[in-house]
Amino acid sequence: MTNKLLLEIGTEEIPAKFMTGALLQLKTKAEEKLLENRINFGKVECFGTPRRIALLVSDIASRQNDLEEKVRGPIKKAAYDEKNQLTKALEGFLKNNNCSAGDLFFETVGSSEYVFVKKFTKGAEAKKLLEVILPEIILSLNFPKSMKWGDYDIRFARPIRWLVALFNSKVINFSIEDLKTSNTTRGHRTLSDRKIVIKSAEKYLDILRREKVIVDQKEREEIILKQINKLEKDLDAKIIIEAELLEEIVYLVEYPTAFSGSFDKEFLALPKYAVITPMRDHQRYFPVFRGETLLPCFVGVRNGDTRLLKAVQKGNERVLRARLEDVQFFYNEDLKKTLEQRANDLKGIVYQAKLGTVYDKVQRILKLSRLIGKELNLPKDRFQKLERAVLLCKADLVTGMVNEFSELQGVMGKEYALKNGEDVEVAEAIRSHYLPRYSGDELPSDDLGIIISLADKVDSITGSFALGVRLKGSHDPFGLRRQAIGVINIILKNSLKINLDYLFDSVISLFDDKIIVNKASLKPDLDLFFKQRLKVILDESGFRYDLISSLIDHKLGDLLSLRGKLVVLASVAEKSEFKNLTVALSRAYTLSQKAVGDKVEIALFENDWEKNLYGWVEKVKKEIAEELKKNNYSGVIETLKKLITPINDFFDNVLVMAEKTEVRNNRLALLKNIVQIAGQLCDFEKIVIPA
Repeated sequence: MTNKLLLEIGTEEIPAKFMTGALLQLKTKAEEKLLENRINFGKVECFGTPRRIALLVSDIASRQNDLEEKVRGPIKKAAYDEKNQLTKALEGFLKNNNCSAGDLFFETVGSSEYVFVKKFTKGAEAKKLLEVILPEIILSLNFPKSMKWGDYDIRFARPIRWLVALFNSKVINFSIEDLKTSNTTRGHRTLSDRKIVIKSAEKYLDILRREKVIVDQKEREEIILKQINKLEKDLDAKIIIEAELLEEIVYLVEYPTAFSGSFDKEFLALPKYAVITPMRDHQRYFPVFRGETLLPCFVGVRNGDTRLLKAVQKGNERVLRARLEDVQFFYNEDLKKTLEQRANDLKGIVYQAKLGTVYDKVQRILKLSRLIGKELNLPKDRFQKLERAVLLCKADLVTGMVNEFSELQGVMGKEYALKNGEDVEVAEAIRSHYLPRYSGDELPSDDLGIIISLADKVDSITGSFALGVRLKGSHDPFGLRRQAIGVINIILKNSLKINLDYLFDSVISLFDDKIIVNKASLKPDLDLFFKQRLKVILDESGFRYDLISSLIDHKLGDLLSLRGKLVVLASVAEKSEFKNLTVALSRAYTLSQKAVGDKVEIALFENDWEKNLYGWVEKVKKEIAEELKKNNYSGVIETLKKLITPINDFFDNVLVMAEKTEVRNNRLALLKNIVQIAGQLCDFEKIVIPA
């Protein structure tokens, strides 16, 4: 039988949204620690339920690998004195490595000979090492929010109540605070709330399954999907399963049982999403459709078996009815005032203390939207609709519905706008300007929504930066990273010809009296922040990191041009002629860094090689200017290739660092000209040519 390691951390109920990250950390840290300690292992599995986080390692070695290493000591001439006796340095080396003079041998490193010994360390028992490794792993886990409890100093997602650690059937002894490991776990909180003995790590999953705990989250998900599939057939309908909600439910239950319920048809008169949102986001129910029609049904998942399932169904129906009655009340009350009447109420809502009210933010969005509209050549007859949409875009924030269900901002704005008789395009822009709301969400596709979305997001980011907000690690309370990614994706996906450099200047001017940081650093900080997000997006799109760096370290400017250049570079990067061009330009770049200027004096040329290169540089400069006007980046590369031979001939036949200062500086200036011309496409020195 192969060895198996089990670690189970028993806790009070851990928030479902913590689990995916925690299990990924656990797997990564366990693998790192085992490798670091030279313990061979096979499959590493991590499991999570509300009450436990578990690690199961198969085919783990009984002992760590023996270690034979070559240890370098002092240089040979410092190891022996003039009488060929051991020096104190060599004696100390032998003592530290528990060796004798007979174990020594010599090897040359660089130009010197050094003393070496071969050191052998026998591998220790794995179980003994795990007594140290496992508590280190547990205490290294991080969560979005951690807590302390009792008199303990440690922090964890929720209080730890028990620890199981087994190497096959033997307990791995360690303790965290005064909590000691054992082979005893707990079953399901209501179906089997008693102490359970785990006789061996091999039997862990099976033993807990008998105690109504499905430890494997993948197995729980399969059970839920199978049950939902059956309910779909029973209801003759389609149950809409959102991946995020399904994942949350999987980590909320240890023994899942799906059930269906119903609600009064009168609630179907409400806007569809006003019904779905409290069902999904607050009660964690799946909505039920037949075609495009929402049915007065829902599907939930309980943490338990089928016993008293009817009572569970009735209880959930009562809770949902109360929720939907609230929705109905808020909806009817909200319709008593138009969005236009509510827009003025935004003066009473603080956006950020030093940035004014939401009304102030809307006024900034209005100014910025006008600028973006002009930049994108929005037809003049559409500016009236644009301005109307901006003035109403945040008005739903003061409605009862959005105050209760913040997820409906924009969605209810559109609904109320249509009820108020607003133009359909204005109503859609109110909804779409919030997009994207999360990673993978849809992007605005209507021109008004696109403009307002860009203005809103850039305003939020710049305002935060103006107040000195800086992001550290994963901490991003205002969602600035998400908003920056949204701006970039909106521009790229909709092929918008808009200059971010211009956009930053425009928005910074709106915060003149509110900037508390060094104003000179604000734009570079914004530029760097967006570059970091753009690098991630382009890297995830499959482009080479060096090609991305060769472009992105310029000013951001026009993202469409940047992407166009990247696509062309990626298409030729592996071709030999492009590699030759990169090598030639890199040679020029290295020496051009010593140039004191870029003015070239023809009179200082001493040979035909530099005259020839200068002629080609001037010719190529004009041709590239024409290609750039047409955004023909392939043409730019083809034109640059004309410089390969002249550059190589120049380096092969001309001493750049001539003795005469004026001649040397003139040649360096010529090289700087080449770098400047090529730099209009990218920084070639950042492109990696494989050996």
